[in-house]
Parts: sequence; C-alpha cells; structure tokens
Amino acid sequence: MQTPGQELCEECGEKRGNYYVCRPDGGPSRKLCKECYETSLSGPERAFMQAMRKASCRFCGGTAMTSDSMTSILEGPGSEPRFFCSSCANEYHQRMLPRLGEVETKLDGMPLEVQMESLSDLMAEMDLHMKRWVQQRDN
Repeated sequence: MQTPGQELCEECGEKRGNYYVCRPDGGPSRKLCKECYETSLSGPERAFMQAMRKASCRFCGGTAMTSDSMTSILEGPGSEPRFFCSSCANEYHQRMLPRLGEVETKLDGMPLEVQMESLSDLMAEMDLHMKRWVQQRDN
C-alpha cells in the first residue's frame, strides 16, 4: 500500500518517485524514480551529474551536492564546474546573495566589463571568506 510522500514514478509507475523535475517553461513538475530521471537527462546534463558524483567540495573536500553557477557566468560556457558540499553551499549562498544585491545596485547601467570585474572581485572575496570559514568550522 502506498503511503503519503511515497508517490510512484510518473514514468514507469513502479518505483518511488524521489526526483522532482520542473520544466523551465512553467509546465507541471513530474515525480520520477532515479532510473527514469537519469534516462530523461540530456547528454550535457548526464555529464554534469556524473562529474558531480565524482567531485568534492571546492572548499572543504566534502561530498559534492551542488555546483557554483557564478563560475560559469564569469568564465563562460565550457568552464570547469566547481562544486559545493551542503554545508559550504549554505554558508556561501547566505553570504553571497545579499552581496550580489549590493553589487547589482551599484553597477546598474555600468558597462559590462565593469560589472564582470566587480563580480570577479566579489568571487575572490567569497573564496577568501569560505577558506576562513571552513578553517574555523573544522577547528
């Protein structure tokens, strides 16, 4: 008997749907089992997932759980993805999001080169913060 929170995969209807896939166009999300989810991935998405499984957190070496999207914005398509563990991702984003808001306010209307330079400076500042934060956390 199926219990609440254990909905079956909407693709195969056999296994528990643990993966929630949202469509970028706002269409309905789907619940998929691991196998159906992995089958649904495009080639680049599949390569990214495989890279994340093999990767470690860029700051503490822990198990990778998510990626750093700022790197791809600054370095462009084809840049090497960088990954975070859950703990480092939480700290990074809690500190980064307010700072991005500040940078956005200051740079509105400025040339793209100035904006990219400011983002690079912010990334360097965040890297330094994270190295110190991990050192304090682990001691």
